[in-house]
Amino acid sequence: RVLPSLVVSATMSRAPMMIYFGQELGERALDAEGFSGRDGRTTIFDYWSVPSVRAWYNEGKCNTEKLTPEQCSLREMYKKVLTLCNSEQAIAQGQFFDLMYVNFENAEFDPHSNYAYLRYTKDEILLVVVNFAMHSCDIAINIPQLALDMMEIDSATYEATELLSGMTDKKHLHRAIPFRTSVEAKGAVIWKINVSKKNIK
Repeated sequence: RVLPSLVVSATMSRAPMMIYFGQELGERALDAEGFSGRDGRTTIFDYWSVPSVRAWYNEGKCNTEKLTPEQCSLREMYKKVLTLCNSEQAIAQGQFFDLMYVNFENAEFDPHSNYAYLRYTKDEILLVVVNFAMHSCDIAINIPQLALDMMEIDSATYEATELLSGMTDKKHLHRAIPFRTSVEAKGAVIWKINVSKKNIK
């Protein structure tokens, strides 16, 4: 369930993304360490370690040998998203454009469960869509002319790559045609638009 909040926290600004000790392994901090008891928190005051990080540390081997499949999957998710923060210039150095204000009355967009925004530089555009709902959905996102003007692009159909799955498709960035995407339950997509490859419509 962490993917949508992870993606938003990591990609909506240029600020560094901080994760807590063992967060990428799903650490639940259920030990009664030091003076704090079983409170779902780790401690910075006592000499202590937590089970998930001990398993990853694996007596200095620092590998996934002792991790559960769920921990390995979660760690890979964090690795993929946090790597994008450094490899994608639109995240590391780009501008932010919120798309919520043009989608509140959109019948194919649930503002209580869906969140969408753009990150962009002169050469790179990312459209980020997250779904906090417990069911998958097909979402249509309105793109205002103001966003196109700020990104200095034409209304057109562009080649796009979804960075979390690697799938490719043709997508509309158009003031009159919604951008459509499917998002899994508690999921996210990050579409990278290739502005050099477009079909004007």
